[in-house]
Amino acid sequence: MPDKPSLLFMSHLHPPLDNPLESIGGMQEVSQQLLHHLKKTGTFEVHEWVNHSSWKHIEWSTAGYLAKSLREVPLLIKQHNIQLIVCGSMVTAALSPVLRAMGVSVPMIAINHGQDVTLPITPYQWWVPRVFRALTRVISVSEATSQQSIDRGLDSSKATVLPNGVKLDFARRMPAQQVAKETLATTHDIDASKPLLLTVGRLVERKGHAWFLQDVLPNIKTPVQYLIIGEGPQQESIEQMSEFIHSETSHRVITMGRQEEDVVHHAYAAADAFIMPNIRVEGDMEGFGIVLLEANAVGCPAIASYIEGIRDVIEEGVNGYAIQEGDAVSFAQSIDQLLSDSTTQEILRKSSKKRAETFEWQVLVKEYEAIFGSTLKK
Repeated sequence: MPDKPSLLFMSHLHPPLDNPLESIGGMQEVSQQLLHHLKKTGTFEVHEWVNHSSWKHIEWSTAGYLAKSLREVPLLIKQHNIQLIVCGSMVTAALSPVLRAMGVSVPMIAINHGQDVTLPITPYQWWVPRVFRALTRVISVSEATSQQSIDRGLDSSKATVLPNGVKLDFARRMPAQQVAKETLATTHDIDASKPLLLTVGRLVERKGHAWFLQDVLPNIKTPVQYLIIGEGPQQESIEQMSEFIHSETSHRVITMGRQEEDVVHHAYAAADAFIMPNIRVEGDMEGFGIVLLEANAVGCPAIASYIEGIRDVIEEGVNGYAIQEGDAVSFAQSIDQLLSDSTTQEILRKSSKKRAETFEWQVLVKEYEAIFGSTLKK
């Protein structure tokens, strides 16, 4: 027996080893960072069984990984005397009923994120309650995600809520806001003298880009620049709406597509407000909202829809403003209020940084380890 417990960390989707920025989303970021910090603390003897893949053909890659796992996981358990299995998502944990049927008795924990619980595919939803029964414990990244899990059959005695973590090292390297804005202006179509609103995320319906462009932006009285970083299926329609806004209002919309981390970080530092205008979409929820905390980390306050996992992140008057879903008037008024009040801006920039620090990985990994340890003692 080793001096410390032996843990097997499983994840169906990490970026390719030769392209670490490929396929990075909230779920992948959490999985990578948790694995990194578990290894760094040394509390557990950590072994990993991870699938490295890009989004291209991800369905086939995941299917292959899951199939191989049925052969490899029992071997890894025996080889390393594994005492606990941690699955980075519900997709990875989908193996758990089959592993149980094969005789695997090791405690299994899944970390779920939102969409991996609510995915609107009938066979998957039929399988989810069986996965919950096979798991020893389920860690959800927000109260909303935990409730969605309980609604689908998770025994509440197995349910725990721990938030996503955020990397703060980059924030300490970022320049002051105006310097960051001027830096961004040298390489991108940004006016360093005007207020800058920022959204970072995939261009999908639930992110609310289209709603914000159509219903909120025209009601903002202060002429602003709205920078959108990300790509996705709504990109063409968002670009068309942006052209209309340019011709009909005093605002500008800049769509930059997907960008390297350093550009995103400078955009956080340059922005006057981070915008997260999410709307509800059946089967596609916002499990948490890491980008909001990343913006907070450099002192950028957020104005966000108060729905789903965002509720666990946004705190009214501390790291920004929480707006009821679909309230376009209040959303616009909050932006104008923030941009017109330099005292409030300064207060929120300081308190946003403090709020982000409570989610730093070095702090949260201890909470994850405590849950892992208590699971082993049962």
